[in-house]
Amino acid sequence: MRGFLLSMKLWCVAALVLVTPSAAFAAWHRAETDHFIFYGTSAKDVRDDAVRLERYDALLRTLTKIPKDSGAMKLTVYVLSGTDAVQRAYGNGGRDIAGFYSTTPSGVIAVVPRGQGDKDYDDVVLFHEYAHHLMLHYFPTAYPAWYVEGFAEYLGTAQFTDEFAKIGLPAKHRGYELIIENSIPIETLLSANVDDLRRDQVGNFYGRAWLLTHYLSFDKVRRGQLAECMKLINEGTAPLEAARTAFGDLAALNKDLGRYLNASRISYLNIANSPPAETTITVKELDQASGDSLIDRLLLTRGTTEAERAPIANRLRKLTVKYPGNATAHALLAEAEIDLENYPAAIAAADTAIASEPQNVRALLWRGVAMGRALRKAGDQDAAKWKSARNWIVKANRANPEDPLPLFEYYQSFQGEGTQPTKSAVAGLGKAVSLIPQESAFRIPYAIELAQAEDYAFAAAILQPIANSPHNGFAASARVLMTKLRAAAAKPGDKLDMAASLADLNKSTEKTDAKPPPPK
Repeated sequence: MRGFLLSMKLWCVAALVLVTPSAAFAAWHRAETDHFIFYGTSAKDVRDDAVRLERYDALLRTLTKIPKDSGAMKLTVYVLSGTDAVQRAYGNGGRDIAGFYSTTPSGVIAVVPRGQGDKDYDDVVLFHEYAHHLMLHYFPTAYPAWYVEGFAEYLGTAQFTDEFAKIGLPAKHRGYELIIENSIPIETLLSANVDDLRRDQVGNFYGRAWLLTHYLSFDKVRRGQLAECMKLINEGTAPLEAARTAFGDLAALNKDLGRYLNASRISYLNIANSPPAETTITVKELDQASGDSLIDRLLLTRGTTEAERAPIANRLRKLTVKYPGNATAHALLAEAEIDLENYPAAIAAADTAIASEPQNVRALLWRGVAMGRALRKAGDQDAAKWKSARNWIVKANRANPEDPLPLFEYYQSFQGEGTQPTKSAVAGLGKAVSLIPQESAFRIPYAIELAQAEDYAFAAAILQPIANSPHNGFAASARVLMTKLRAAAAKPGDKLDMAASLADLNKSTEKTDAKPPPPK
């Protein structure tokens, strides 16, 4: 899972366990708007949250000049009952989080709390996670970790009245962490990833990331420095070096931040923002099987660990016995069986789902994927059998041309067979990148395909968000390849030795122990 999260300070934390669906999750509701799909147990809450996020989305689109209808993918938001449920959904390492945002080849999700007694804080979490989506989906480039979180914290405190929107309000939920908790050095703030920090430093990192982002956004003397820092990072400069160049003496910056924190007043934007026109919204209660399997659906989408896979499959097997004709449950079971490499069982589950719902996109997809994985496992290169497997993936694509996963799996099937992907497969991979531009599992193979077609400049541009990202395990190896691509693009007529370049890429990946998100 590649995710971005909002941390919180917890003094009493129960031991982490895998999320186990229970009767408490039975009455789930689904709300869908122009840009979002919400799942939650309260029909009123999912409706209110969806309308509130549409208003927030409309405001941020206005501020960032994103067209209203750009991007076909809808963000799916799971609204869980409190932070304990969010932490269980996150899995290991999630004991201090309040919400998270994650992208995988299977989709883009945000998981947030509701109903814990502090509606304003719940809104902060919801807006924080959506700010991650705005940044990474619509502006996919390289950002230092402090700005990824500082940007989300800065926008996360937004509040609305009937006529105005307030942006840049104080992050009151970070008060303790900013004032009492041990302050991390400015150099650590500017260069570290969240995963590099001790647990007692994480809250201060988030707070100081907000403080620095807010300060650089409003201070007139430092106007333009934030943009200069981001520009340098995207040109390949290391985050700390870029900060020194853009901000000057870091000790002076640290003192300025201290004065800014202790100021009696703080600026914010008060923007005239009347409520947008009524958004199209539908709310419905999920059937019992879909409700009982929703948490497993969340887990499968965010990516499962080896320890989670068998319990998930066992729960879904029991559910399909209880609801033998439910297409959703059987499609999820097919996916879970693929994770366990139980390909005949996956095919059987997919067939049952398709019999109940012939246009079920994921059932059609998993039918073809399971066939292909079985062929690959057996070393069977019979072209007719591979064509038959791909035909199911094509059916999935036709059922929903805007779902990126069938496009990705169609491309992957040629690698599984050991044959060259067709032009249409590569084009489909390119469309998958456009649908989820923040997903590395799409970008890396697409950049390689472009490079092999000698479109070096475009390939380098596709790699750039990965190569200069402090959050991506492929960054170092992607930087090496991107440098070669730019050099080749600068010398028309020169042909890059892609075999050697890919060998170097693989060696670099092995050294960093980076692993791509496993396609299902």
